Amino acid sequence: MNNERQFTYILFFTLDINNIIFLGSCNDPSKLYYNSLDIETIGNEKKLYLLKWLNLCETQLDQQEIKDLEYAFMYNPQNEFSYQIKDMILHIKKIKQF
Repeated sequence: MNNERQFTYILFFTLDINNIIFLGSCNDPSKLYYNSLDIETIGNEKKLYLLKWLNLCETQLDQQEIKDLEYAFMYNPQNEFSYQIKDMILHIKKIKQF
């Protein structure tokens, strides 16, 4: 029996305490971030939120801040991470699977 724990990561937006937009889950945080924020593959019901987030990133962050944001979500899986721009917060959380 293998006692090694497996982890899954979830990515989601929060707009307020009652409005959570689930974007996806994956055991690879880099793939999760890349695939969940792809405008071509996201579902229509989430596309408006994603477009708003991408627009906020473009208008509110400089290039270095965008690189830092991407790095934190894609390559720092040891930490759970959240990033807020105006009224939107993007979260990545690690969930243990046994």
